[in-house]
Amino acid sequence: MWLFIFVFIIIGMLGIICPRTSWYMSNWWKFKGEMESSDIALVFHRAGGIIFLLISIFLILKY
Repeated sequence: MWLFIFVFIIIGMLGIICPRTSWYMSNWWKFKGEMESSDIALVFHRAGGIIFLLISIFLILKY
């Protein structure tokens, strides 16, 4: 269970600190050559990072 929580923390921090990297990691297979993310996609990846971090905090407090 702790490994699962640790992975959630890493994913959450990556989404908050580097949303462009998070976007690239989830979309690299869709594009060939040059890739560019939209601003709204970066906002959604940052929000997803916040959600992952909140879930991991909840799980830490629960166990």
